[in-house]
Amino acid sequence: GLLFMRQCRNHRGAGHVVSSARIAVSVLAVPVVTVVLAGTRHARAEQPLNIQQLMADSGSWQIVSAMDYRTLGGPGGVVQRSAQVTAALRYGLSPRAEINARLHSGSGTDRRGEHGRNDNFGSAAMGVNWQLKPETRWPALLLEATAHLYSRFASDSAALPGAELSLTAYKSIDPVVLSLSARYRVRRATKADGRRFDRSYSWQLAPQVNFAVNHRVTLMGGLVLDVSEAPRVGGVRWGSTRESLALRSGLGVRTGARSTLFVTGDIVADGGTSGVSLQWFQTL
Repeated sequence: GLLFMRQCRNHRGAGHVVSSARIAVSVLAVPVVTVVLAGTRHARAEQPLNIQQLMADSGSWQIVSAMDYRTLGGPGGVVQRSAQVTAALRYGLSPRAEINARLHSGSGTDRRGEHGRNDNFGSAAMGVNWQLKPETRWPALLLEATAHLYSRFASDSAALPGAELSLTAYKSIDPVVLSLSARYRVRRATKADGRRFDRSYSWQLAPQVNFAVNHRVTLMGGLVLDVSEAPRVGGVRWGSTRESLALRSGLGVRTGARSTLFVTGDIVADGGTSGVSLQWFQTL
């Protein structure tokens, strides 16, 4: 979303990722063990709410509203903040296919250097979801393809700025559902902040443990590894590849017969980017 902030962050090496991984795994072990022990009391595992929301119901429209707030820490404290809102519309073409569209808009501040700056940004995208295979003795597979139709940062804008492809696999192992998501994104050459940036890529890997406490409450915990290629200006690398590892935890609550609310938090050790997001799904 926020191109300038991603390009201007302090870049950290692989050693930082390893250190963050040790901390994140240690912290994650406690809730995972608790969930597994608690789950042994249930004779039958419920389907976690976040797994149910991977696809819109066939023949149904669904509205998704989201809010996200992020901060980036540095030696002198918090140096960047961003807040954004997202609105999406989904439609289930069949039990195994979905089309969707989304808009998002936000603003960010950067307090590094002698002078701070404030910028607005936004984007529009369309995508399709397709269940490659349902869950059997092997994990279910879900493919998602998204085309970014428009993006705007400050006074700069671009048409068809990029695309992304993601694959999600999940498998029920009573009393939990294990999931793994991989996402690859390509951003074509665009102009931002008075510079023309060459094409770049980023990818994300997110393993997660999902536990349905009951039919109304779901607990989630996992890790998120993000790797972004260093931006290039005129073929010259600007900085280094950015790697970050975050500990993610969340709560899903069914607020009505056709609505669900999710609260998710990300924590990165050693002054990385942390944040919280809210998502509300309403089936019409």
